[in-house]
Amino acid sequence: MSKSTSILERRRKEKEDKNSAIQRFMREQLETVWFDARTGVHLVRKSEVIVPDKDYLKALEHPLANLIQSKAEIHQRIRSLDAEIKHDRSVQCHGPVAGQKTGTWLECSGSKWLMTSSPRYVEPKTGKWPNLRRLIETMFPV
Repeated sequence: MSKSTSILERRRKEKEDKNSAIQRFMREQLETVWFDARTGVHLVRKSEVIVPDKDYLKALEHPLANLIQSKAEIHQRIRSLDAEIKHDRSVQCHGPVAGQKTGTWLECSGSKWLMTSSPRYVEPKTGKWPNLRRLIETMFPV
């Protein structure tokens, strides 16, 4: 194998790796971002909650600059991602709903609702429970 062939192979591999990293980054964004059509703000998953983020699109420039050198291509990718989010992941209402996990969709009267936080479950502890026992036995006699 000649020297020029190995350089071409290496450059082709680097380009494939770069494109793969860009595609992975874009997929991650599509899984963790929604658009609130009512207020015109992006909703971003941060750990276990979903919060509004007015500067979401601006914040994408830095991570994309590590993958793409052309500012024009960065802005084109951001516009494309924004259009896809607004088309496929647009919600009319968002907020917590009892018993629903973060990121779950509900449809209510034809509107899409996005659950923005999960409930905190009570951790059971061992021990005596006379008051609760009396309440349960009173409500549900045997």
